Amino acid sequence: MRFALTTTLRKLQIEVDANTTTDPVKVHVSYNQWYAKDTSSSGSQNTSISTTTITDICDAPLQAMPKEIEMINVYNPDTVDHVITLYYYDNGTRYIIWKGNIASGSTYTQSSTGAGMITDDTGSAQWSAGTTGGGGGGYRYFRLNITDWSGASGTAPPTATFVKELTLRVGATTVQTADMTAASSPSPLVASADSENASHPAWHAFNNFQEIYGVGGTMPRSEYWQSGATGASHWLQIDIGAGNEVIPTAYTITLVNPTSPAPYLKAFQLLASNTGAFAGEEITLDSQTGLGLADWDMYTTSSHNRPTLFEISAHGVSGYRYFRVYIDHWVAGGTPDSEAVANPVRVNEFVIQSGGTDYPTADMTTYNAPSPYVSDSASQHNSFPNWKAFDGAADDRWIIEAGVAFPKWLQIDMGSGVTLTPNQWQIKPDSAVSLGYYITDMRLYGSVYGTFDGEETLLDTETGITGWVNSTAKTFTI
Repeated sequence: MRFALTTTLRKLQIEVDANTTTDPVKVHVSYNQWYAKDTSSSGSQNTSISTTTITDICDAPLQAMPKEIEMINVYNPDTVDHVITLYYYDNGTRYIIWKGNIASGSTYTQSSTGAGMITDDTGSAQWSAGTTGGGGGGYRYFRLNITDWSGASGTAPPTATFVKELTLRVGATTVQTADMTAASSPSPLVASADSENASHPAWHAFNNFQEIYGVGGTMPRSEYWQSGATGASHWLQIDIGAGNEVIPTAYTITLVNPTSPAPYLKAFQLLASNTGAFAGEEITLDSQTGLGLADWDMYTTSSHNRPTLFEISAHGVSGYRYFRVYIDHWVAGGTPDSEAVANPVRVNEFVIQSGGTDYPTADMTTYNAPSPYVSDSASQHNSFPNWKAFDGAADDRWIIEAGVAFPKWLQIDMGSGVTLTPNQWQIKPDSAVSLGYYITDMRLYGSVYGTFDGEETLLDTETGITGWVNSTAKTFTI
């Protein structure tokens, strides 16, 4: 995962679980600092930490001089192990980048181009089961913690709980791409649970992927995970393997075949961990309570159910700060998807609507003013920069240069502390629609972190758009 410190209110921090015994924990952060659109220089910051005080390890940048983080290296020379938490600090809010144990004499390294890894003090890299953060900020272990379940009649929980299938998703991609055939097969998947019925083990909740998603298998199967007969709560877990760490954006749960009564889950949490211990180091990705049978996507006349989708709002944060529109297809000068035509993609205004308010709420005068708004794009014409899609001018515009490869995108950052849950959005073309310049297909994404590397959420997809009118906005519903 890439991290960028783009405002004077963002920085990186570290927290150590206990005071060091002999030697302080040492941190090295390297970065590129940008002074202009095409000009940057490398820099670094070294820090030593011997107490539990949360400490800055990469200072906030100066105004209009963002830092793009290249590597974070944490070395533990102390005689005891330490649990380390790395934070992305944003104007008073801390987001966990990574949390895990670093053994005495070992190093944790996270780079923008590779997965996190644990190395010993000789510098030889090794994946360390249960300690690697991996995936540049993702998670390896995921646990469904079930705290309440019921029959269809709403009676007290039965003696056991059931899950036919649990899958994780990043955007439109399902993390699990193969059916499990045993508790640890195929490698590197490992399934487990607090308890299981001998005929319905934990891995049965991960072996129906192909049939449920319609890519193979024979439906229906009567295989599922069934917990033990006692206990006020139960959990089901999947280890996706070192080097495969992800930050999921959604997950699905498929219930067992409808019986009488039909058991369903009423309350649960999806937890994520880098260590697999689930002893306080984990984070809660999603929490559901008070669910009824009507909340589940169930067939009532067939012998199998459909997966029910649950969206993950970025580590419990409600709403999104960053919004990006990807332009997939367009017409330029009357020619579909032409890269040869000068200035092929043109947008007069891009507006996010939430709670009856249009955002940005003030007209932009440059890419980072007025505060807190910041605009960005895949490319821009020198005379028509991206911020002109947010300046409120009647026929001003953002224009992307000819020949720019996909993806073609335009983005707005609403500012630190602002999270929106939009219900509509608008794109307004310029006055060149009548000359054959308009968009036909596009996607809107929302993000909490602004990295757009898999943590974002698809909010809307529009295809085959027609009927554009010069300088007239179209409104799309999310």
